[in-house]
Amino acid sequence: MDREPTASATSPARPRHARRPRLHLLYYCLAAFDLLTVSLSLYLIDRVARIYTNSVVVNQEWASRLEDFAELARLASAVNSPGNDLFQSREVERERERFREARQTFVQRRDAVHFALMREVGHEGVAGILAAFPAIDATMSDMVASAESLFGAFDAGDQTEAGEHMAAMDRHYAAMNDHLTDLSDRIREIQRTHIAGELERAGSIRRAEWIVAGLILVMIVGVTFYGHRLAIMMKRDVDRIEEAVEARTRELEHSHARLRHAERLAAIGTLAAGVGHDMNNVLFPVRCRLDALSDDADPSTREDIEAIRSGVTYLQQLSDGLRLLASDPDRETRREELNLDTWWRTVEPMFRAALRREIELITDPANLAGLPPISMPVHHLTQAVFNLVTNAGEAIQGPGLVTIAAASVDGMVRIEVRDTGPGMSPEVRRHAFDPFFTTKKRTIATGLGLALVQALVRRHGGLATIESEPGHGVTVRLDLPMARLASPDDQRAQGPTACISVADDRIRGLAAAVLTAHGFECRMDAEPGRADVWVCDEKAGAGRVVAFLAGAAGRHVIQVAAESNADAPPGVVLVWRESLLDGLRSAAARAAADFSRQESGT
Repeated sequence: MDREPTASATSPARPRHARRPRLHLLYYCLAAFDLLTVSLSLYLIDRVARIYTNSVVVNQEWASRLEDFAELARLASAVNSPGNDLFQSREVERERERFREARQTFVQRRDAVHFALMREVGHEGVAGILAAFPAIDATMSDMVASAESLFGAFDAGDQTEAGEHMAAMDRHYAAMNDHLTDLSDRIREIQRTHIAGELERAGSIRRAEWIVAGLILVMIVGVTFYGHRLAIMMKRDVDRIEEAVEARTRELEHSHARLRHAERLAAIGTLAAGVGHDMNNVLFPVRCRLDALSDDADPSTREDIEAIRSGVTYLQQLSDGLRLLASDPDRETRREELNLDTWWRTVEPMFRAALRREIELITDPANLAGLPPISMPVHHLTQAVFNLVTNAGEAIQGPGLVTIAAASVDGMVRIEVRDTGPGMSPEVRRHAFDPFFTTKKRTIATGLGLALVQALVRRHGGLATIESEPGHGVTVRLDLPMARLASPDDQRAQGPTACISVADDRIRGLAAAVLTAHGFECRMDAEPGRADVWVCDEKAGAGRVVAFLAGAAGRHVIQVAAESNADAPPGVVLVWRESLLDGLRSAAARAAADFSRQESGT
């Protein structure tokens, strides 16, 4: 019989496992690319930040050194000034004391700068700067020797030898300026070298951004393969990184722009100080010759000489205004009350003479008379408005109008100078106050006129603005602070005050000296305001000075008369010109006594 088939004893074959997808490896690669890109971007941002921070710190340090040498130049000028001023003041001891104080201040400041540089001797370029200090010391020693010889010669009465020593002192001062200018140039060269290196480093970092861009491209391709949503998210991260790098770069460029602006202002300050010094040197022999002519001149000629002397004094005050471009605008400025009505009556002829005949100057004196006084020295306001008037006259082609208006606006006094010229374009108006900016092509122009106006106004807490459109003229507004009027309680706390409005310089100075000696605080103005004593010219007659004494019993009047037979009006005490000093002393003593009685209530 046939055998039945038997079941096979072998086990069935195991099924094959499906190959696991390798997409997760691509995900890990993308994650690695992501980390690498972010890390490299953060590294680049950190490098840019470090370059920016280091550039700012280094530039601030060298800018501080520039300020130090500018201060040394100013102090050297102060050391040189007493020798020049001696020929005008003729007070040897006072000028010698000024000289010694200025020299001591220069030495102290020089030692401080030298000590600061010694602590930075490891920095690039510092050793070369320190090597120049012996030359500065030697030049200062030469200035000191010339100054001592100058004072000695002046004491001996030998003005010729004194003049020679003064010339030698000026030469040493010029050499000192050359040394300090050379050091400033070295510092600027160090700054330029440092900036160039930083820019080169920043450029290298920007070139590395191409690597970042390549990684970003790989990331975008991978993320697109993985999904559109993931690609959008990664692109946002990349965009934020690029914006951060660009922001850092813009900040670095802005810092460099501020540094260039600071260097330009330092150059302007040096120029302004030099021009002011040279103007005073030119005016000095003029004053000397006027003094010599005045001694032997007859009365009519002496009046002309005094008029010329007033013009020379005014020019010296204007040169002082130019030096504001080299001074610190945050430094506290001496405040003076200025009455616009009186000021305008004084300067109007000069302003009209500055314009061509076909140009008419228009103003409203009655409007000026109703405005409160401003807090600004008279020569500063004169120089600012004079610059605006001359600019307006030069801008007008042919006949035209220049209008000066004033008004009280929001606690300030606004002075406007308008012209009928061609006006300014927006680009010109934007740079009008920039130093050295000018649109004049046919005349010699420095581009400092409006820059000086802005410096003067800002120095006294004001604001200068320009409004103009092409074809509609230019309006320049000066918003100036009003003078603070003291209350009666403040006046009593401060003591008696005197206002002196006398045209004669000698009588004005004598009255101020006598009243100050009796405890009065004196000011020069046309209106008395709340002053306890008012010394002014008599309007009814010539040759007299009137002092109004506002006491407890009413207003007292004192006249200084030229004729000994003059009749005294009721309530008036006459003081003869022959005994002017004694009379003013008596009047001041009486005013002080009246003030004391009024304060005590007796």
